[in-house]
Amino acid sequence: MNSDHLQTICDVPLQSLNVGSCPFNGLSGMAEPRRIRLLDCKTLLEERSILIVELEDLSDLPYATISSPWRGVIDVTQSRDAFFSVKGAEQADPIGVEVLEHACTLALSRHLTYLWLDRLCIDQVSDADRNWHIQHLHRIYQS
Repeated sequence: MNSDHLQTICDVPLQSLNVGSCPFNGLSGMAEPRRIRLLDCKTLLEERSILIVELEDLSDLPYATISSPWRGVIDVTQSRDAFFSVKGAEQADPIGVEVLEHACTLALSRHLTYLWLDRLCIDQVSDADRNWHIQHLHRIYQS
């Protein structure tokens, strides 16, 4: 797929995210409902930034997927890892930066530049976007 079809909608430095601050809200106002969004793994690892791109469909763009447990797995008070929460999904466990780094490292080792993570790639404050993604989960994971 030609990268011209990708539109950057979010670029947030990891250092600006932590559990004690406001939840990550990088998609609000930028994401177009009913679009696929992917995290750029190379940018996460090399520039320490969450860069999310948006595209109309998956076509032949290679990417990895990960779905994380939403609740009851992490005790952030007992971990040295950096965590952040996502606006609209504050009831879920925060996302661990180390988990994202491991997932991106694995994706890149398989020549996959992008990663789809449900909490980051679905606009959690948009019912229309959330419902659309739920209807397309099979296709997202299959691709």
